[in-house]
Amino acid sequence: MRRKMRSKLSRLLLTAGLAAATLAGTVDLASAQPTVRDHRHGPGLKRRPPPVVNRTPREAPPAPREERQAPRRGHVWVSGHWDWNNGGWSWVSGRYERERRGRRFRPVRWEQKDGVYVRIDGDWEDFDDRPRQAPPPPKDERPDRPRRNSVWVAGHWDWNNGQYHWVSGRWERERQGRRWREHTWEMRDGVWVRIDGDWEQFDDRPRQAPPAPRDDRPDRPRRNHIWVTGYWDWKNGQYEWVGGRWEREQQGRRWRDHRYEMKDGFYVRVNGDWENHTPAAYPTAAPPAPREDRRDPVRRGHVWISGYWDWKNGNWDWNPGRWEREKANSRWRDYRWEQRDGRWTRVDGSWEVQTPTVTPPPAVIPRPR
Repeated sequence: MRRKMRSKLSRLLLTAGLAAATLAGTVDLASAQPTVRDHRHGPGLKRRPPPVVNRTPREAPPAPREERQAPRRGHVWVSGHWDWNNGGWSWVSGRYERERRGRRFRPVRWEQKDGVYVRIDGDWEDFDDRPRQAPPPPKDERPDRPRRNSVWVAGHWDWNNGQYHWVSGRWERERQGRRWREHTWEMRDGVWVRIDGDWEQFDDRPRQAPPAPRDDRPDRPRRNHIWVTGYWDWKNGQYEWVGGRWEREQQGRRWRDHRYEMKDGFYVRVNGDWENHTPAAYPTAAPPAPREDRRDPVRRGHVWISGYWDWKNGNWDWNPGRWEREKANSRWRDYRWEQRDGRWTRVDGSWEVQTPTVTPPPAVIPRPR
């Protein structure tokens, strides 16, 4: 009962005070609110203070994490870094940035100042983008097989963003009367400067004789064909071998091989060609030494017929050996050449009959009686 009376008396006093204040012009009735007391906390309970967040780290950041990334042409990899967030260290992954000529990226770092660590943001900065150390030795990446009418341009080291990067070689189409000058590096005023490769004009005529011809004649002949021997060709300042080939025979003509002749201090190649020729009916010189044929595995019941030289179209032509089936009471007589009346004549091989040798039986000596 007393509590109700006190509450009613308080409201009356409050109403009277507000009325007096309104008359005095010190209180705005529209904004006046009654005082609300929070009864959730008793006299012995205290509110918990908000947690204290350390906004500046006092311990050094952890060691940077190892990030593996593939190189990207025209870009620079910006390494990740540690960041301080909500009172703890958190890792921020790296990223690619497009290259900027004459500038390099300074990564994020942490420095200790007045007992705390302060982050220094990363940024692009100007620097002298010229190498002061020599480039590494060039890599050996020349391809195994040449490409016709093309020149191999060797790879080279390039300087980019403070370090050397290898640029792979490539094929370039040949240019008549010009040769490729490789990329080089030269020391100038204490720094290394790259001299770009380019095509340059030069006197594309050999002054040294070609090497000895290679022996690239095939083992087996081809009927009605002539083997055209390979030759050395002069290309882009050096000799290159061109392999031989088969050419179909031409009646009344013979092949003249490629050759080099000295003219005005240079070697000039005279191309091979077919020329009119009346072949000699018979050879006037002895045939070359017989070749060593490659025999197949021994065949039972067969005889090996050795190869021989034949005179054909005014030239010596080799006929390889072969296996022939045996003939009873016969043996093979090889081909041979004999000189008769100042010229060489071929005696063909043939089978010749052998008379079997009859061995008489041993004599019987009678026993004495």
